[in-house]
Amino acid sequence: MRESLAILCGRLPARLTTIDALTAAQGELAQSRAELAKIAKVAAEVRAQVDILESEIDAKSDQLKQSLDTSRDLEARLRLLANPGQSERSMNDSIVFPIPEVILREARDKEFRVIDVGAQILESSDHVYSQLLTVLSGKVIGFEPLTEELNKRLAQDVTATLLPHAIGTGHPSVLHVTQFNPASSLLRPNHLQLDQFLALPEMLTVVSELPMETRRLDDVPGLDGCTLLKVDIQGGELAVLQGASGTLRDVMAVFIEVEFLDLYREQPLFPAVHSFLEEQGFELLDLMNLGYGSYREANCGDVRSKLLWADGFYVRKLDVASPPPLASLAQLACATHYIGCKYDYAAHVLAFCDRVYGTSYHLPYQQSLHHAVFKS
Repeated sequence: MRESLAILCGRLPARLTTIDALTAAQGELAQSRAELAKIAKVAAEVRAQVDILESEIDAKSDQLKQSLDTSRDLEARLRLLANPGQSERSMNDSIVFPIPEVILREARDKEFRVIDVGAQILESSDHVYSQLLTVLSGKVIGFEPLTEELNKRLAQDVTATLLPHAIGTGHPSVLHVTQFNPASSLLRPNHLQLDQFLALPEMLTVVSELPMETRRLDDVPGLDGCTLLKVDIQGGELAVLQGASGTLRDVMAVFIEVEFLDLYREQPLFPAVHSFLEEQGFELLDLMNLGYGSYREANCGDVRSKLLWADGFYVRKLDVASPPPLASLAQLACATHYIGCKYDYAAHVLAFCDRVYGTSYHLPYQQSLHHAVFKS
């Protein structure tokens, strides 16, 4: 018995040591659990902060996306401020992009036709409507009283309908043929003004006079429904317009030479032409191809100060109460797109179509424009 008790007493210290070790281990485990709880709490706080940051990033991203168009508009405005005046139009000219097919289909729903008064071949450039004819498969009805010039145009453009009429008041008149053929006019050159400038007196010297009947546009059959009227007859433009009040009802755009000095006798100047077109429901979009004269005293043709003429680009005023047909509006958008690169006005016309006819033309056009602008 004593031996057994002695054995148990001998083992007791070891067991007490084991109990102490277990107790210490339990303490360490509790401490580790406490540390893990702290770490879990910190991790939860970090996760919450990450969620907040992600939400803020998403919000900022949305704001950046929404401000993209505003930034692009600001960039365009800064370009205009850096390049005012004529250079604005030059910037337009540097941007080239096709009209979306959905708009072209609408424009082709009606035959695109041009009336060209003064239709001889241009030596220095293409006709202002040339690209439109290609894109819209259009046709030209032209008038050219000089037989030689008419035949030249017929030989070059077999698809055009060209007539040998002098367009004007409908009364007998005389065509004053000048040394520089394109300056020939039903009005006599005014040398009291011409003699101030270099070159012009010689160019506008009359070499022959051809008596002829004139025709009013309204008296020419087959001009109904034409979209574009182009007039360039050296001082006789107002007479053409006054004889075309019926024809103008269907016209959506007028491209017409206007003068600021009477280079021909009794020549109506820009204010008279402008007032008449406004009365007929048109507004001036732009003055293009400005022509200047060089005063003779400088004897230097490279220096020119006097504004003498320009091409006035007029468009039909848009009225929701009496809108033009949809196909005519689509043709107007095409005309302003290709003549002078008036892209913002074309977008304006297409937005008008969307409001009045419920089409969806403006957005694809605007997207094509933005792509072209910011690619360049």
